[in-house]
Amino acid sequence: MPKKTLVVTRRLPQAVESRISRDYAARFNAEDRLYSSNELVDISAGADALLITQQDVMDAQFLSHLPSSVRVIATLSVGFDHIDLAAAAARGIEV
Repeated sequence: MPKKTLVVTRRLPQAVESRISRDYAARFNAEDRLYSSNELVDISAGADALLITQQDVMDAQFLSHLPSSVRVIATLSVGFDHIDLAAAAARGIEV
């Protein structure tokens, strides 16, 4: 079975990135800079999931442009107020 594709929006500790690489076809942000909305939409093409941080705003407008292949958004943050949960649910995206 092919690995699921995971977009990771920021750099993580090497041990974590190694584990992600083992379990997923990962698309890492090698430059460790905040992606623009357009860049994140483009890099998400064909991806199954996103691993984001609190700096990545997932509002209704952004989510409406996200490729339909994305079914999961995971966040590395204290809260999830940067994600529009209702808009994600309407798109069938688990958060």
